[in-house]
Amino acid sequence: MQAIANKQIGKNGLEQELRQNLLQKYGTTNSPSVVDHFLAQYAYTPAAVRATLLHPDVWNEGRAEKVSKTLFNAAFTEVDGIEAQSKFLWIFTTMHLPGLLERLDRSTMAASVEGRVPFVDHEVVEHALNMPFNLKLKWKSADARRQAQSLNSDQISENFDVTKYILRAAYRDQLPKSVLERKKVGFPVPLNGSLRDPLFKLAREVLLDSSTLHSGLFQQAAREKIVETEHKTDHQSAINVLMLLGVAIWYNNVFDTVPIDEGLFCD
Repeated sequence: MQAIANKQIGKNGLEQELRQNLLQKYGTTNSPSVVDHFLAQYAYTPAAVRATLLHPDVWNEGRAEKVSKTLFNAAFTEVDGIEAQSKFLWIFTTMHLPGLLERLDRSTMAASVEGRVPFVDHEVVEHALNMPFNLKLKWKSADARRQAQSLNSDQISENFDVTKYILRAAYRDQLPKSVLERKKVGFPVPLNGSLRDPLFKLAREVLLDSSTLHSGLFQQAAREKIVETEHKTDHQSAINVLMLLGVAIWYNNVFDTVPIDEGLFCD
């Protein structure tokens, strides 16, 4: 969005690189709303992929997107009048973070481990939220900032900017360069690794069941293809399987049509 604001609109429209990136990300060169931009970044599975998995009647009527847009439109309305970056931080702090903390608590307690999250101590969070934004995310250089003007945010992150800048600067003299300069590392679930067999076993049972077919939620060809190409599955494709599986299990349990063996993930 910032890139659009900083680009000159000439006779032939936006600069070619920016045009291509916008089309790839949003399917249009029109400037997206703050909520649309956030949801495009926030989703585990891109909208273009979801459109190929969900039944056309479900996707075209917008039912699949309406709930999330309504929820986040209301959330963003609460913080009207502040810059977009601060809105995103507020959403992550008040909506996304509680979900992460709940998952952390469930996972650690299931293993009889006490989890600790010192960076979400309320005094640390309050202090960080009041810091200038240019100290939270810092451009690597003036040239990096210039190059980023034609890119989407997911192309920019950690390539042209310095994440966790304050922490890196604070411990510059105490940590080795290999730690200070490495990229962020999350905690991805090994869906296409150690969970491959139980995940796809359950996916085949549920997604290919006649009750799931008659639900009218998914495209039949997509259902069949996505669970029959297990040996070719990368992490993103495995996430797509998990997303479909979650919706199908919810639907089948709500309508009490398919018994689910919850022990499959415990093999």
